[in-house]
Amino acid sequence: LDPIIDEALQAGDPERALLGIKVLDPACGSGHFLIAAAHRIAERLAGHRVGESEAPPLAVRHALREVISRCCYGIDINPMAVELTKVSLWMEAMEPGKPLTFLERHVVTGNALLGTTPALIASGIPDKAYTALDGDDRATATAAKKRNLAFRKGQVSLDSESLFRSADALHDEVVEIDEIDENSLGDIEVKAQLWAELQTQDAFAREKLAADAWCAAFFYEKVPQGGEITTETLRRILAAGNAGIGVKERELIERLAIQNKFLHLHIAFPEVFQMGDDGQSMGTTTGLRGGFDVVLGNPPWEQIQLKEEEYFAVSAPKLAAAKGNTRKKLIQDLAMTDGTLYRGYLSALRKQHVISAFLHSGGRFPLTGVGKVNTFAVFAEFMRQALAPRGRCGVIVPTGIATDDSTSKFFKDLVTTRSLVSLYDFENSVPLFTGVHRSYKFCLLTISGSDRPTEVAQFVLFAHEVAELDDPERRVTLSDADFELINPNTGNLPIFRTMRDAELAKQVYSRVPVLIPSGPAGTQPWMVRLKQGLFNMTTRSSSFFTFNSLVDSGATLDGNVFVGDDGVRYLPLYEGKLIHHFDHRFATYEGVKGDKPLEVEETKKADPSWVIMPRYWVSEGEVREKLEGWDREWLIGFRDITNSTNERTLIASVLPVTAVGNKVPLFLANRAVGLKAATLLGCLCSLALDTIARMKIGGTSLNFYIVNQLPVLPPETFDDRVPWGGDRSETLAQWISSRVLELTYTSWDLRPWATELGYHGEPFVWDDLRREQLRAEVDACFFHLYGYSRDQVEHAMESFPIIKRREEKQFGEFRTKRQILELFDEFCS
Repeated sequence: LDPIIDEALQAGDPERALLGIKVLDPACGSGHFLIAAAHRIAERLAGHRVGESEAPPLAVRHALREVISRCCYGIDINPMAVELTKVSLWMEAMEPGKPLTFLERHVVTGNALLGTTPALIASGIPDKAYTALDGDDRATATAAKKRNLAFRKGQVSLDSESLFRSADALHDEVVEIDEIDENSLGDIEVKAQLWAELQTQDAFAREKLAADAWCAAFFYEKVPQGGEITTETLRRILAAGNAGIGVKERELIERLAIQNKFLHLHIAFPEVFQMGDDGQSMGTTTGLRGGFDVVLGNPPWEQIQLKEEEYFAVSAPKLAAAKGNTRKKLIQDLAMTDGTLYRGYLSALRKQHVISAFLHSGGRFPLTGVGKVNTFAVFAEFMRQALAPRGRCGVIVPTGIATDDSTSKFFKDLVTTRSLVSLYDFENSVPLFTGVHRSYKFCLLTISGSDRPTEVAQFVLFAHEVAELDDPERRVTLSDADFELINPNTGNLPIFRTMRDAELAKQVYSRVPVLIPSGPAGTQPWMVRLKQGLFNMTTRSSSFFTFNSLVDSGATLDGNVFVGDDGVRYLPLYEGKLIHHFDHRFATYEGVKGDKPLEVEETKKADPSWVIMPRYWVSEGEVREKLEGWDREWLIGFRDITNSTNERTLIASVLPVTAVGNKVPLFLANRAVGLKAATLLGCLCSLALDTIARMKIGGTSLNFYIVNQLPVLPPETFDDRVPWGGDRSETLAQWISSRVLELTYTSWDLRPWATELGYHGEPFVWDDLRREQLRAEVDACFFHLYGYSRDQVEHAMESFPIIKRREEKQFGEFRTKRQILELFDEFCS
């Protein structure tokens, strides 16, 4: 808000400019944001009038009444919230001897997400509006879709020009109404009467009916004799208004508009928007000129889905308390026991499905209407659409707006159009929001209008208090080129805690390519294919074999592989919690009841014949079928569930060919052959790469879009000679693979892996001290290959505080850091 106020004060008529600022909160609740904005504008307006930085209270109160009357706009889906907002604004605006301001037109009831724009109307109704949903008759929906397609193809263009002309006339009339003073009750009555009369005008009624019809096409039930709304309906409305359609058609449209609270910005606030000459002045999603100078708020954060527990909490509490399939069955039983409740549930379920379909395929939200839509994302896009070209938007949303895959198109568009001003990320540990979990992350996101581009954007990440935003060491600045370098596939936000982190990441990415760049497969350095494990632990768990079920069937156990009477082999199912760096025997379910395995002690790992026990087994035939096209007898997998604040973030290991759950994604890399396979694993397990991985993950899942964009050294890197040590004829691949081999080949079940690396001897003895030394050598090597300086190695090691605390308690020093730095110095000498 402040930059908009500062700019207004520099105008030729600062007072008029300040009172011309228009502020919108599209989910206003009880109006707190609007009241705060009004006070800030009023204080600056009063100060300008009296020529002082702090104006007297009476001057501020007088200015506040004017600001609330002219500048504040709000939308909310809840009529009670709208009334509370108006009452709150009236109380703030009270001035002795003056009537309550006319807010009926500025604060309105409606669903900001369910509306359309002139450009979408001009394009006709999308065919996807007729996709059959719950409650629809498929044949009826298909026939309506065909008719709509024929109407759209047969009509060169809808008669939208008259719509644009009438809308601009409405704009002028509403501006005239707003200019009327509000000094007496008579003034308020005149404004109310003029607004009521304007709504009855043919131009206004036609404009609203057309917009409502466009939305209603998605919402009406496609059933025989149920009415129909197509592009032809829209054409007739644009041509003749109410007279262009029948009574039943109009009643259907009006009923759906009321039920779903359709709200169209250009109709709700015609003084704020004007039509472009061709309806395309702001792009195909709007077709509007103008907009709000400031859009702000804290919109709802919820997925578009019906939560059965909440829906039945009051009407059927026992049903709501039931779990899973039991609850599903009880809901189906309602069809016989309580038809009214069941029909109400089906109606609510359909409404959620229709809203989801509207957001996905209506065209209103091309950047955020994807995947599992969350309201915070589409609200952010709506707020940006409502913005004037030189306006600014401030919104509180989950940090996922910048880090999630589903919102990456939106965030990347902010970056590439230079619309991103700042993002201040908070972890709610204090908490700042008492009703939100303490681990939840949210941000203050500021966006600029199209005519106010920014060269660089400001970031503060992992803040816990608002005061931390003023810490210069916490502020990170990034340009659109930086985003293209660091996250070229998605353009989403890397999680930098300091500017030093950002500079390190930029340095690494400037010399190391991403693992899987978007584009032709031939550009992939490793020719790697990521696979989301082999078996879903939720949907497939009922078909997995347990220890007891296999024993009861007569199968015998050989190591951790069962063999049936018919010779069928059943392979252990690996879960993420069973593996760690260079260790496929990290934890076991042997002797465990429940779903939390025990870490394996060194004495057991010292036995190369000892193997871990899983919870489940899967037939080898199913495993081989899932691995079609992969001809090795080993796999490289990593833990999907992780966090940037864990001891380590990227945890990978080699495994024998076996069953793996969906939380153990696999690297199937065609160029990871022979010694290069070991170098790939060494790279994935290195602290150098993990340092960068910690800067890329904003949640608890190492999603593929994150892994794809990790900087992984390409295969040819390891063809170079080792630049340290006595034998300079050894290649990096040989030097690294010999150490990775010793770290991984500690049990007989990885013999195929050892053979791939050219080793035919017995497994290496598990020795913690020896492994500590080998891992330090590998880590020092990769820090060198990634181009870290000594100071950067020290900085990177400090980003692993859990390891530091554990070693300082155990050894009295951060031993891993010392060992790596000593070796790094040796390698660089």
